Amino acid sequence: MRENAAAEADRAAEIVPPIVPRAAWRIRRARVVEHGLLEVELVDGTRGTIDLRPLLGSDKVIGTVFEPLRRSSDLLSGKRSLRRCGMAG
Repeated sequence: MRENAAAEADRAAEIVPPIVPRAAWRIRRARVVEHGLLEVELVDGTRGTIDLRPLLGSDKVIGTVFEPLRRSSDLLSGKRSLRRCGMAG
């Protein structure tokens, strides 16, 4: 092993192209309309409204990434909360 191996720069970022999500279900943009109601645009250009209110009101959400969104303040804080849940890029 070379003595300065740890000091060498990692050139992987220069060699590998950046990751660009291409799966149609990946969310490009999301906007909170009101508590539990989101407008979304997917990477393939599909747009629509998602009504999370039934999910957020049920016990099925407990222990999932969506649980923090049950509180109005978390959902209405917008993109930061959506990113935390993996819903916004």
